[in-house]
Amino acid sequence: MELPDLETVTLPEEHLQSLAGTYDSEQIPLEIRIWEEEGNLMVEATGQGSITLDAASETKFRFDPAGLTMEFHADEAGEYRSFTLFQAGMEFLFERK
Repeated sequence: MELPDLETVTLPEEHLQSLAGTYDSEQIPLEIRIWEEEGNLMVEATGQGSITLDAASETKFRFDPAGLTMEFHADEAGEYRSFTLFQAGMEFLFERK
């Protein structure tokens, strides 16, 4: 059995701030707010408490206790306007509002 890669990286606050915003999905009725706080990427979904994500790379973040991974996508201008949420074998695309 292969163990998951649990290595984390430290990212500049400016990069984390570029990911901040409110996102929603056409696939599920959920709004997710993302912000930078003290060098961490924070996430809060509708009706849930906030969590701190671990950075696996500049675009991939995870919250291991819930088996959740988020991968951000840059547009042609290099701005992060969407991410894919992976959890329990499912994928959901979220776009910035």
